[in-house]
Amino acid sequence: MGRANGNFGDTDDIIVGTTTTGANGAYSFTNLPSGNHRVTVTPASLPGGVTPTFDLDGLGTANQATASMALVDRLDVDFGYIGSLSLGDLVWYDANNDGAQGTDEPGLSGIDVTLIWYGPDTLFGTTDDVSFGTQTTDANGTYNFSNLPNGTFRVQVDSTDVPAGLVPSYDLDGSGTSHVTAVMLSGVSRTDADFGYTGNASLGNFIWYDTNDNGAHDPGEPGIAAVDVTLRWSGQNGIFGDTDDAVLQTTTDSSGIYLFERLPAGEFRITVDTTDLPSAVVPTYDLDGIITAHTSERTLTVAENARDVDFGYVGTLSIGDFVWEDTDNDGVQDSGELGIANVTIIVTWFGPDGSEGTTDDVSYNNTTNGSGIYRVEALAAGSYRVAVDTSTLPTGFNTTYDLDGIVTPSTTAVTLTASRLDVDFGYDDNAPPTNGTLGDRVWRDDDGDGVQDVGESGINGVTVRLIAAGPDGLFGTADDDTTAAPQVTAGDGNYQAAAEVLRKAADEIAATGLDTPELKEEHLFLMRQAEEMERGVETYNDYSRKVMSTQAIYTMTDRHGAT
Repeated sequence: MGRANGNFGDTDDIIVGTTTTGANGAYSFTNLPSGNHRVTVTPASLPGGVTPTFDLDGLGTANQATASMALVDRLDVDFGYIGSLSLGDLVWYDANNDGAQGTDEPGLSGIDVTLIWYGPDTLFGTTDDVSFGTQTTDANGTYNFSNLPNGTFRVQVDSTDVPAGLVPSYDLDGSGTSHVTAVMLSGVSRTDADFGYTGNASLGNFIWYDTNDNGAHDPGEPGIAAVDVTLRWSGQNGIFGDTDDAVLQTTTDSSGIYLFERLPAGEFRITVDTTDLPSAVVPTYDLDGIITAHTSERTLTVAENARDVDFGYVGTLSIGDFVWEDTDNDGVQDSGELGIANVTIIVTWFGPDGSEGTTDDVSYNNTTNGSGIYRVEALAAGSYRVAVDTSTLPTGFNTTYDLDGIVTPSTTAVTLTASRLDVDFGYDDNAPPTNGTLGDRVWRDDDGDGVQDVGESGINGVTVRLIAAGPDGLFGTADDDTTAAPQVTAGDGNYQAAAEVLRKAADEIAATGLDTPELKEEHLFLMRQAEEMERGVETYNDYSRKVMSTQAIYTMTDRHGAT
């Protein structure tokens, strides 16, 4: 205090004493005389990071104030201080649970955050603790407390404000105290007191090639790999397309499976990147209907694991179309050359991976109709093998044509970028057929009625020759075929002649330029040597009325139904 002259700094000044503020910041000096008094705050005893805001005689003399006393107590010699530091700043949806805010990981708005300073004693829960109130995160999930001193602070998130289905993934001190972190300020503001939250739900699951176009995933239908899928969370406000949305991406695996994990409860939109799909496909199924093609919306509840958000696709292309009998063996479908019915065609798609023999291959079976036409539809662009099941061809048919050459007979490789209706197969009938037979008895027709009656015996030892009329259709001309081996009746007059000449006759007729190779007339001439029979005996055959000769004419039908 200033003594008699009232001036400070003279030799008559008296230091009354020193005191320390209490828990509430109050101090007092008692038993003081009248006069001028100077009160000085020791700066070193103040919390760090504060600056003066008030003292009784103005801030021109920082940390000190002068008061005049005249027999009246002065309880107005106060000193105000404010912190110069700040603390924040983010509460966010940590979609990938990595403890760092990534692109498209939105802040969480509307979250109350409370800040408590541990006070000068640096202990939480004691009487000198100071609350700096509550801040609410903005639309970006940020908060900020300003005017803070040095010291230790407790930052706490109001967990009731956190969206349903989110659980803590990160806080600054990682102490295991959910929604709470302790932060030390020491002369520098901090913006790293963040809180991350991740979800406990998940959503998937399958993008596949719906080969039979029925909108259901059937056994053997392959998934489509390497398709990007985007997931959009509508955010806290439930509205798609604004700033609080979260956008996640993943890619289908080799089986066509995709999965998003660590999701909150809420509304989600799932979108397929169509540029990753095989070309020439259209949707057959998604969860909420294909009116919104390639996109589905799904609501998740807390901790739900949804595995029903599938997408099916089918192709728009086709392969065909003709299997025919190439009678002139020229590899060209000529007028009059007929299709071959009931032939099985196997079309194998190499699958989305484009490699034959892997697990995503798909086979389709089709059968030629009565005109030899086949058609396999609903195919995606890609690599295919088209094969004829040769066991379903008529016996003895050989390949004369397929699209990529007959080095690989009855099979064709096709790369499908547009529908192909030129995948044809030609066959001719050059192989020896299964021999027909003709017979069967020479007998004594005792009553001359042309009928083999009971008791009428066969005549053994008779030689039977088979002669085929040549291309001119006439017997006795130079083109007759007599190569069939003679047969001799035995066992009560029985014989059986192999119709081996039938094929040769058919070939010869085809070579003459007729429209088809089927026989128009194929007469088989049976001659019996009269000298081996009783002279004057009238002979009959199994095929005609009574004839007074030892020969018979018979018309046979080939395997195609031609005569």
